[in-house]
Amino acid sequence: MANKHGKINQQWDLVYVSDWKGEPKTGEWNRDFGFIVNKNFHIISGMSNKRYLDFFDGTNLVIKT
Repeated sequence: MANKHGKINQQWDLVYVSDWKGEPKTGEWNRDFGFIVNKNFHIISGMSNKRYLDFFDGTNLVIKT
């Protein structure tokens, strides 16, 4: 715990070597992030206008309709 604010700054998951299956490969489910590795996806609003997030200039996110 940090002395400044009393909150946890880092959290670690311990995995025994015998249980480690390695990093997920292309097409496999990544349990840590909840996505399939190297598969494109869209973030679409559930509201009626169906806006979505897209990349602008390869680095910035923008909301489009």
